[in-house]
Parts: sequence; structure tokens; C-alpha cells
Amino acid sequence: MHNGGGKFSKKRCLITGAASGIGRAVSTRFADEGAQVICADINLEGAQETASACSAKATARHLDVTRADSWDACMDAICTELGGIDIP
Repeated sequence: MHNGGGKFSKKRCLITGAASGIGRAVSTRFADEGAQVICADINLEGAQETASACSAKATARHLDVTRADSWDACMDAICTELGGIDIP
């Protein structure tokens, strides 16, 4: 679990497909390395579960990667709330 340090400390990263499998594993690994993780997936409930498993600094977002309007909404929210991402 995130302890405040790590090689990605103070970095914000967006992980797609974060609800399960590889996306969930990558999300938790980045969180373990100190990143603020945005867990994005079409399955928002699963993304929320992943965010809960990561750390208090992780958030969940709905994202359908096949739709430009979904990308626009997700990125607008991330930029407004977090100031953008460092690791796409």
C-alpha cells in the first residue's frame, strides 16, 4: 500500500481498463510507488473497487475508450480536479 514515497511520488497517472486484470494490477503497482492513480474503466464500479484497493489518493472515472466524447469528459474532469496527468 502507498506509503508516501516511491519513484512516482507526486505524479498523477491515468490507467485505463483499471476495473480488473492487468489494469487493476498496474493501478495498484503505481499506487505502491507513490503515484496518484486515476482508475478509468467502462465498468465504474470495478474502477471504484480498484481505487479503494490502491490508496486514499486514487480516484475512479468512467471511461469508454472507444468514444471520443467519453475521453473528452474524463480528461476535462481530471484536468479540472487534479490539474492534469503526468503519466498517460
